[in-house]
Amino acid sequence: MGFSHEYPYTDFHELNLDWILSKIQEFHKRLDDISIDLLDQAKAYTDEQITIRLAGVENDFADFKREVKSYLAGLDDRFADLVKYVNDKIEEFEIQIPAIYDSIESAYDNANAYTNRAIEDNNTYLLQAIINGIGGIKVINYFTGAQVSIQEMFDYLAALHAVGGIDVDALVARAKTVNEIVALNATVTDIVTNGNTIIV
Repeated sequence: MGFSHEYPYTDFHELNLDWILSKIQEFHKRLDDISIDLLDQAKAYTDEQITIRLAGVENDFADFKREVKSYLAGLDDRFADLVKYVNDKIEEFEIQIPAIYDSIESAYDNANAYTNRAIEDNNTYLLQAIINGIGGIKVINYFTGAQVSIQEMFDYLAALHAVGGIDVDALVARAKTVNEIVALNATVTDIVTNGNTIIV
């Protein structure tokens, strides 16, 4: 029977730090899915309400226009100035209604942009909070018996595979300039795995 990789553990032979990374990715995807779902629902609801309200305004205006025009049609020439004034106002309303639609659409677009930005900022904050929280998790380094951070454990395990690697103290002690290191024409992998023998 093989090892289970379902939960985090610090077994000397089977250190499962991938579990933590997969959990971060899983939670990040959940945040994205929730954000998309909420935005879709909010947009659908807002679109529906705007359509309902605007249809109501159009219907109310059509009723108003019909009633007023009907009333004005019954007036004689003595009220010509009043009829002209009211008709001019009706024309103004007809111009104002599309302008109101444009204003609502613009406000809606701005609100969407603000909401999207707020969600992005919140996702960034949550991800950073998760990363900060994970940074405080300690695991046991069974090579040394010490409790160390996950990053320190990664570094330690990586050092086991980079037996010819060079640490910062050794690099500083060798007092090489940037130009001297560049002149070695070594790749980063070469330096990580064999820096102790390459940088002398």
